Parts: sequence; C-alpha cells; structure tokens
Amino acid sequence: MARIALALMLLGVFGTASPAQDRAYEGRRVEVKDPATFVAAQDRPLFSGPQPGEALPDFEMIGVAGERDGKTVNPVAIAGESPQLLIFQGGIEGLRSVLALTRFLPTIAEESGSTLVVTVVLMDDDRNASEEMAGRIAPYLGETVVLGYTTDGRDGPGVYGLNRNVAQTILFAKGGMVTRSFAFPQGGIYADPHVLGAIAELLEVDRDTFGTWIAKAQAQEEQRRVRNRR
Repeated sequence: MARIALALMLLGVFGTASPAQDRAYEGRRVEVKDPATFVAAQDRPLFSGPQPGEALPDFEMIGVAGERDGKTVNPVAIAGESPQLLIFQGGIEGLRSVLALTRFLPTIAEESGSTLVVTVVLMDDDRNASEEMAGRIAPYLGETVVLGYTTDGRDGPGVYGLNRNVAQTILFAKGGMVTRSFAFPQGGIYADPHVLGAIAELLEVDRDTFGTWIAKAQAQEEQRRVRNRR
C-alpha cells in the first residue's frame, strides 16, 4: 500500500496543500456556477450513473469510521428523503477536490439549516487499497460525511452503470430522485463551481446567497492556514 501513502503525500491530501497550491488558493474567489452549464463547459459530454429524473437504486458499501465502521450500509436508505450528494471516487485522482468540498459543509449546514447528506464511496479493484485509503482520509472529511468503499471494484455498484473511465461521478438527489449527474474525467484540486451550484439548487438557495456562504467558509479556512504557519 506504499503507492497510496506516496500519492496522498504528493497531492497534499493531509493537512495543507503544497506551497504552490497554497499560493494559488489564497485570495482565490470560489465561484458558484449554474449547474445547467456543466455539460457545455466540457470538451465532450460524459455520462456516468443515473441521470436526472431517475431514481437512485439502493446499493451497499462498507462503512468507515464512527458507528458505521466495518458495517455494510445502504447510503440511499441513510439519506431517506433528505437532499443527498453521492460522490463515487475512483482511485486517487481528484481526491483533493472532494476534500476541498467537504470543508465547506459545516458552513453550508449552519447557514441553510439543511440536513444535506454527503456520501463518499471509494472504488478500487484492490479492496485493501480502498479500505486503507478510506481509513487515511476519514479524519479529514468531517464527522458528517458518510464514508465507505464498495466491494464491487473500480466499476462500482453494478446497478449504477458508472463509467469506469472517469475519475469521479457526482450525483445530486432529493427524495431518492436524481436532480443532477456530473462525470469528471480527471477531477481537480478545488471544489468545482458547477458542483457548488448544484448543491445550491438542491437546497433551493439562490447562487448569490450560497456564494456568500462559500466565501465565509473560505475565509475561515484561510485563517486556519495562517494560524498553522505560525
């Protein structure tokens, strides 16, 4: 499992990012974009998993951390009728964007009063690799994130029809029905503006208001970074 530890260190997953990434992050305004423009922003349309208007199928994963640690859980049942964000993460690529996104969640919950349920599902053909990675990132995702890994390998749960060739599939749902479905071929370092826009839409909050919440969360994050450097 040395490859996982090395990859995580190189990506700056633990603690702060690399100095170069820190400099790029500081003062960078995080945008909140119309989720309807996501496909137009891609070089070519990519599809993965259930599409808007379709139901989220039940599936099982092995939970990591907290009361779900080591247990078989159904993330769809956990969310119930609540708004839900399902992130299917294949391998290490783009994992930093997931961590960046989850850092905004406490502020979003505080400002919206919503019970947004965020689930991160790790997928790897090596089950042990998924289990180790889950254990390593669990402390950095926060207690509110439902974290686990699938035993179905890199393809993920068969009933979802996920695209094996993309780094991330992110599904947005309410009442068990998909509202948006985004596929990322490579993932990124920062929280995607269209993803943030889709969360605002899911919570029925206008993007300008949601943007002020994200700015607040980012300011708090930058203050923590400054304190950590002292």
